Amino acid sequence: YFIQSNLRALHDVNEIKFGTSPQMAQYFLQLNGSKTQIIVFGPQDVLASIPIGGAFLSHDITVRFVSTVKNLGVLMDESLSMSNQVVSLKKSCFNILRKITKIRFLLSR
Repeated sequence: YFIQSNLRALHDVNEIKFGTSPQMAQYFLQLNGSKTQIIVFGPQDVLASIPIGGAFLSHDITVRFVSTVKNLGVLMDESLSMSNQVVSLKKSCFNILRKITKIRFLLSR
């Protein structure tokens, strides 16, 4: 019974992930194949040994495997090093400081 219920739970998760669940159909929800991405987290030596390209879900939906994803404004890479997030944050802060220097003469002391 335990194994059978775990297999059913795994099947349900796969249905939800790939947009084939009855709940998604009930509320007219679909996955956007052009925006859906999959990332695999792990050490670099393990990731190098895994040949990953993409997954075909149906005749018109292909999901890409990527090395960096953006979730709730945070950039995460496959090794969870946060280096891409730091670079992005530095660029954003520099641009804000540059804009402040352009309007510095308008600010009071």
